[in-house]
Amino acid sequence: MSSLWAIAAGTVVLAYVATWMARRFAPKLGFLDAPDGARKTHQGAMPLLGGLAVFLAFSVGILFFWLTNDALAFDTNRTNFLLGTILSGGLYCALGLIDDRWPLRAGFKFAFQIVAAIPFVFLGTSIAKLYLLGIEINLGVMAVPFTIFWIVSCVNVVNLMDGMDGLATTIGLISTATLALLSLSLGQNSLAPIGFLFAASLLGFLFHNWPPARIFLGDAGSLLIGFMISALSAGGALKTATGFVLVFPTVLLAIPIADTALAIVRRKLMGRGIGDGDRGHIHHRLQERGLTKVNSLLVISAFCVAMAAVVLIAGHIQNEWLALLLGSAILIAGFLGRFLGFHELHLASRSLQIVLQVGRHAADRLKAKMSSMRLAASGANDSVSMWELLEAKAKLAGATEVELTVEEIASDTHITAGRMRIPESNSNSPADANWDIRFGIIRDHDHCVRIIAKGCSMVETEQQAFESLPQLCTEICKSWPLDSPEILSIPDQITPSSIDVSQVIKIDRRAA
Repeated sequence: MSSLWAIAAGTVVLAYVATWMARRFAPKLGFLDAPDGARKTHQGAMPLLGGLAVFLAFSVGILFFWLTNDALAFDTNRTNFLLGTILSGGLYCALGLIDDRWPLRAGFKFAFQIVAAIPFVFLGTSIAKLYLLGIEINLGVMAVPFTIFWIVSCVNVVNLMDGMDGLATTIGLISTATLALLSLSLGQNSLAPIGFLFAASLLGFLFHNWPPARIFLGDAGSLLIGFMISALSAGGALKTATGFVLVFPTVLLAIPIADTALAIVRRKLMGRGIGDGDRGHIHHRLQERGLTKVNSLLVISAFCVAMAAVVLIAGHIQNEWLALLLGSAILIAGFLGRFLGFHELHLASRSLQIVLQVGRHAADRLKAKMSSMRLAASGANDSVSMWELLEAKAKLAGATEVELTVEEIASDTHITAGRMRIPESNSNSPADANWDIRFGIIRDHDHCVRIIAKGCSMVETEQQAFESLPQLCTEICKSWPLDSPEILSIPDQITPSSIDVSQVIKIDRRAA
């Protein structure tokens, strides 16, 4: 192990020097990230070759370790795993470089991510069994597809999280070092050097990437970090005799996974694409609350270190329930501290309110339609039931007065078929909005059936009833019997004030 630490120290120095050179050559090669004044707010164009520097330093470190470790050179399985890691890591780095220089469409980028995982899966180790909370799942023919899915998922989680100086680098450093330590504690000495050397290359880069950053990882770096985390976990660091323990890597990446899940929910609720960038990530929310970039990075790093400690303890004793409970407690603390999910919870609450409101409106419209159907089926002589329905709906809408009249156009005679009045002292407060409906339909060219309704709309339930009232008025005016229009319970017949407009709906909403 002494040679490993010497190589790791050399890898840190090599990564530092390679990053320094990348800063000089990136502008000449066109690998620059220019600010856009919205999502990208850094000062000036920033070099983007950080991921390439990390990969080169890591590859050289692995080469030295392989040459100086005789046991590794003669172990076919370990050599294949190492070769698969380098090949797929190089493909992810190359894919990121292409995307940094010539941005790819999301579909192409996703397809290439799947292709890049293939060398590791066939030369390295696929996940044959899953173990989740006491349940063992033998994947069988789905072993390779699931391993690719796991790799691509980790790659995208880290890629979406990379939005602040030093953030993805620090997450990758903590995660890979944790997987290396866990490998040592479980006696899997073949994986530990790979994790330590990659963490060393990230550490050398972090000297340039710590806020305020002088160079960015770019997609080449973030994709590479996500792949290395998935490869180390799938390769054995989180495996037991029963299979791949899914809880451990999920807890280890809980903060990036939570941030990614919240970003997807947030963008869907806002009607945006999943791949569209925004300023709603955890680090953005922390900065909006007054924290500097350094302090925001330290807060997120503290949560990641806490998750890593949980995985180390629970992984060493192989107790996934402990990892799940402690990890959940840390996430809950993040939610209670309002740096995780508070904005998305507010958006979800508002969206749910809108959905419920639309549902209630749809139900009201359906009720109005059903009322119309019942009116059509009840015949033209059932004026009492029609009036009772109109009266009940008007009261729900906050009506203070409803009047239905039938006019004989030729003789200019008006008959009050029904009237309801509620004293204004019992109505709503003066601060509520008044409404006034005047509706008339000419029937058989000889009669006009009119409805006048006035009232106040105070609460949301009354507003919904008010919106369905015009439809009901339409159907009642169409169906009201003309041969005996009076409601027997209202014997008085008066001539109301003349109405200037017929065959018109007039809804007048005005502030009281």
